[in-house]
Amino acid sequence: MLAAFLCLLPKGVNNQYFLTVIVKMAVYAMFGLGLNILTGYTGLVSLGHAGFVAIGAYTASLCAVKLGLNFFPSMLLGMVVAGLVGILLGLPTLRLTGTYLSIVTLGFGEIIKMIAMNWSPVTNGTLGVKNYSKAFRFRHEAYYRKSRSVLSGYDHSGSLHCILSGSC
Repeated sequence: MLAAFLCLLPKGVNNQYFLTVIVKMAVYAMFGLGLNILTGYTGLVSLGHAGFVAIGAYTASLCAVKLGLNFFPSMLLGMVVAGLVGILLGLPTLRLTGTYLSIVTLGFGEIIKMIAMNWSPVTNGTLGVKNYSKAFRFRHEAYYRKSRSVLSGYDHSGSLHCILSGSC
């Protein structure tokens, strides 16, 4: 049912604003699900999720702008870099719980924010990364290819995330 809805979404919604709102709602729902896994199932409070999202997003956009990579390789590099930073942060904080884990993750998020804002030769400061290549922009054809892969049962995890984020 959800896959059929996702396949018909761009055909039924011709207004780009509403499509953008729906995509953002789905992305925020996924962020909420990620927090639910950590907070709901383990009882741990992490305030550093935005830092990992920023690392992945900046890596993907810098790979597209500076290296000229297409969307999928830059997205994969963003995920790998964010995962490696997560491992590096997780190793020394493995046994922290409660308030101490919250303090460390809050500090991590703030450090990443400060780096992104002040490392202007790389991140362009508060203006963000600009001049995306045309290869980084996608039309609805990629959306339908991923929708068909979800309907056929191929690669459910990555395809559904790609469809809901609107970035495939």
